[in-house]
Amino acid sequence: MGKREIIKSFGGVSTREAFRLGRDERANVECQFENAEVQLGLAKAILPPPAPPALTKYQLVKIAKRVLRDLEASAKPVPLCR
Repeated sequence: MGKREIIKSFGGVSTREAFRLGRDERANVECQFENAEVQLGLAKAILPPPAPPALTKYQLVKIAKRVLRDLEASAKPVPLCR
């Protein structure tokens, strides 16, 4: 405790590779801290959002018809012949 930074050597890699490895390591450390906070009760676990309910084919057709009907109702009339 009390440390303000974490230092890790990536060895003899190029600057570009070090930046890439640094991003990966930063994400890894962030995940470890997040898990530790959850275990200590300092934070709630971040859960993925629930999947939306599946629609039946009948429900999809009903929604599509409603959308098309609304589009037709809001469209300007088009003259058929001139």
